[in-house]
Amino acid sequence: MQGCQDTDASVKGMNVTDLDVCTYFKFFFFFFPNLFIENVLLVQTNKNIKGNKVKLGGFMHWKGIWLLIAAVAGFKHDAFFSSKPINSFLLAPFRCNKYMPSTRFEEILSAFTFTNHERPSFKDRFGEVQQMVNAWNNHMKEYFYPSW
Repeated sequence: MQGCQDTDASVKGMNVTDLDVCTYFKFFFFFFPNLFIENVLLVQTNKNIKGNKVKLGGFMHWKGIWLLIAAVAGFKHDAFFSSKPINSFLLAPFRCNKYMPSTRFEEILSAFTFTNHERPSFKDRFGEVQQMVNAWNNHMKEYFYPSW
Protein backbone atom coordinates (compact mmCIF):
# COMPACT_ATOMS: atom_id res chain seq x y z
CA MET A 1 0.00 0.00 0.00
CA GLN A 2 1.38 3.39 -0.96
CA GLY A 3 0.99 6.73 0.79
CA CYS A 4 0.24 7.43 4.43
CA GLN A 5 -1.30 4.77 6.54
CA ASP A 6 -3.70 5.41 9.38
CA THR A 7 -1.88 5.50 12.69
CA ASP A 8 -2.99 6.32 16.21
CA ALA A 9 -1.37 9.14 18.11
CA SER A 10 0.95 8.00 20.86
CA VAL A 11 3.16 9.45 23.53
CA LYS A 12 6.41 7.75 24.47
CA GLY A 13 6.12 6.51 28.05
CA MET A 14 2.32 6.90 28.35
CA ASN A 15 -0.59 4.63 27.57
CA VAL A 16 -4.20 5.55 26.78
CA THR A 17 -5.24 5.21 30.44
CA ASP A 18 -2.52 7.66 31.51
CA LEU A 19 -3.72 10.18 28.93
CA ASP A 20 -7.34 9.85 30.06
CA VAL A 21 -6.56 10.82 33.65
CA CYS A 22 -3.89 13.48 33.08
CA THR A 23 -4.38 16.90 34.62
CA TYR A 24 -3.21 20.09 32.90
CA PHE A 25 -0.22 20.12 35.20
CA LYS A 26 0.75 16.53 34.39
CA PHE A 27 0.46 17.27 30.68
CA PHE A 28 2.65 20.33 31.07
CA PHE A 29 5.23 18.49 33.14
CA PHE A 30 5.34 15.55 30.75
CA PHE A 31 5.42 17.48 27.49
CA PHE A 32 7.58 20.44 28.46
CA PRO A 33 11.34 19.72 28.25
CA ASN A 34 12.40 19.41 31.89
CA LEU A 35 16.08 19.98 31.13
CA PHE A 36 15.12 23.34 29.65
CA ILE A 37 13.33 24.21 32.90
CA GLU A 38 16.33 23.24 35.02
CA ASN A 39 19.14 24.53 32.77
CA VAL A 40 17.60 27.70 31.34
CA LEU A 41 14.39 28.89 33.00
CA LEU A 42 15.51 28.37 36.60
CA VAL A 43 19.10 29.50 36.08
CA GLN A 44 18.15 32.68 34.24
CA THR A 45 15.23 33.50 36.52
CA ASN A 46 17.48 33.06 39.56
CA LYS A 47 19.96 35.54 38.06
CA ASN A 48 17.19 38.16 37.94
CA ILE A 49 15.21 37.46 41.10
CA LYS A 50 15.45 39.83 44.05
CA GLY A 51 14.19 37.38 46.68
CA ASN A 52 15.17 33.77 47.44
CA LYS A 53 16.29 31.60 44.56
CA VAL A 54 13.59 29.57 42.81
CA LYS A 55 13.87 25.81 43.12
CA LEU A 56 12.14 23.30 40.88
CA GLY A 57 9.31 22.67 43.37
CA GLY A 58 8.64 26.39 43.79
CA PHE A 59 8.68 26.85 40.04
CA MET A 60 6.12 24.05 39.67
CA HIS A 61 3.87 25.71 42.28
CA TRP A 62 4.20 28.99 40.38
CA LYS A 63 3.51 27.31 37.03
CA GLY A 64 0.54 25.42 38.49
CA ILE A 65 -0.96 28.69 39.69
CA TRP A 66 -0.43 30.18 36.22
CA LEU A 67 -2.20 27.20 34.66
CA LEU A 68 -5.13 27.71 37.05
CA ILE A 69 -5.27 31.43 36.27
CA ALA A 70 -5.17 30.67 32.54
CA ALA A 71 -8.01 28.14 32.86
CA VAL A 72 -10.36 30.54 34.70
CA ALA A 73 -11.37 33.45 32.48
CA GLY A 74 -12.36 36.94 33.52
CA PHE A 75 -10.05 37.71 36.44
CA LYS A 76 -6.74 39.51 36.87
CA HIS A 77 -4.04 37.34 38.40
CA ASP A 78 -3.90 39.34 41.64
CA ALA A 79 -7.57 38.43 42.31
CA PHE A 80 -6.42 34.87 42.95
CA PHE A 81 -4.45 36.10 45.98
CA SER A 82 -7.17 38.18 47.58
CA SER A 83 -7.70 37.82 51.32
CA LYS A 84 -11.43 38.49 50.93
CA PRO A 85 -13.81 35.54 51.22
CA ILE A 86 -14.81 33.84 47.99
CA ASN A 87 -17.95 35.41 46.58
CA SER A 88 -19.81 34.07 43.53
CA PHE A 89 -20.12 37.56 42.07
CA LEU A 90 -16.80 39.16 42.99
CA LEU A 91 -13.15 38.24 42.58
CA ALA A 92 -11.68 34.95 41.46
CA PRO A 93 -13.28 31.68 42.56
CA PHE A 94 -10.00 30.34 44.01
CA ARG A 95 -7.43 31.55 46.52
CA CYS A 96 -3.81 30.58 45.93
CA ASN A 97 -2.34 32.12 49.10
CA LYS A 98 -1.98 28.73 50.79
CA TYR A 99 0.22 27.52 47.91
CA MET A 100 2.35 30.64 47.44
CA PRO A 101 2.19 34.19 48.82
CA SER A 102 1.29 36.82 46.25
CA THR A 103 4.60 38.63 46.87
CA ARG A 104 6.54 35.47 45.96
CA PHE A 105 4.36 34.92 42.89
CA GLU A 106 5.12 38.49 41.76
CA GLU A 107 8.87 38.09 42.50
CA ILE A 108 9.06 35.05 40.21
CA LEU A 109 6.84 36.67 37.57
CA SER A 110 9.00 39.80 37.41
CA ALA A 111 12.24 37.78 37.15
CA PHE A 112 11.00 35.04 34.82
CA THR A 113 13.30 34.68 31.80
CA PHE A 114 12.87 32.39 28.78
CA THR A 115 16.39 32.32 27.37
CA ASN A 116 20.08 32.38 28.15
CA HIS A 117 20.96 33.73 24.70
CA GLU A 118 22.07 37.29 24.13
CA ARG A 119 19.56 39.59 22.47
CA PRO A 120 20.25 40.07 18.79
CA SER A 121 21.22 43.51 17.50
CA PHE A 122 18.07 43.59 15.36
CA LYS A 123 14.43 43.61 16.48
CA ASP A 124 13.36 39.99 16.90
CA ARG A 125 9.83 39.55 18.23
CA PHE A 126 10.48 35.86 18.95
CA GLY A 127 13.99 36.31 20.32
CA GLU A 128 13.03 35.83 23.96
CA VAL A 129 11.07 32.63 23.34
CA GLN A 130 12.85 31.08 20.34
CA GLN A 131 15.13 28.92 22.48
CA MET A 132 12.11 27.60 24.38
CA VAL A 133 10.21 26.92 21.14
CA ASN A 134 13.21 24.99 19.78
CA ALA A 135 13.49 22.98 23.01
CA TRP A 136 9.75 22.22 22.85
CA ASN A 137 9.94 21.13 19.21
CA ASN A 138 12.93 18.86 19.82
CA HIS A 139 11.27 17.34 22.87
CA MET A 140 8.04 16.73 20.95
CA LYS A 141 9.96 14.99 18.13
CA GLU A 142 11.25 12.53 20.69
CA TYR A 143 8.09 11.93 22.73
CA PHE A 144 4.99 12.65 20.65
CA TYR A 145 3.83 10.75 17.59
CA PRO A 146 0.81 12.39 15.92
CA SER A 147 -1.89 10.45 14.13
CA TRP A 148 -2.76 10.73 10.47
